[in-house]
Amino acid sequence: MPKKDKPGMKPKKPGNTSREGVYRPTESEREERLAFAIKIRTRGGHKSAMMREIADEFGITLKTAEDYLVRAKQAMMEVMQKTTQELATESYTRLLESAVDEKATRGERIRAEEAIMKLFGLPGPTKHAITDAKGNDLEPDEARTRISVLASSLIDRPRSGGSGEVSGDPGAGD
Repeated sequence: MPKKDKPGMKPKKPGNTSREGVYRPTESEREERLAFAIKIRTRGGHKSAMMREIADEFGITLKTAEDYLVRAKQAMMEVMQKTTQELATESYTRLLESAVDEKATRGERIRAEEAIMKLFGLPGPTKHAITDAKGNDLEPDEARTRISVLASSLIDRPRSGGSGEVSGDPGAGD
């Protein structure tokens, strides 16, 4: 059973189909799609947005659009005659300059540091939150109050040494 076109997608062109009835683009159509993917890629942005734009333009799946983005990157690297490692090195250099630039805002420096971590495959920032017993985040004032109460109870608690004596000063008994 043939697939129906999704709403908003350009209808598939008749004629150039394989034995399974799936449309296969002509060489000129593939070149047009690749040129469009290169144009989108040079403009930059989020990968998912670029994939969606390509898919919408040509009425193709997101996976096929992603394949065109990969080919576009390869074509661009061939033209520039640079390897992925060389491009990563250049990106790292630019990001490092941004991370230490005194004129950059704090937010720009933090974003540069996060991008460096991503480039190296390191985990990004982690959210730390104080929670109640059920795992719900506590408001900052409530969290401070609970921490203060806990700290006070630990400080006020008598500590016992090995002989059972209470020792308030670690140097006592010298």
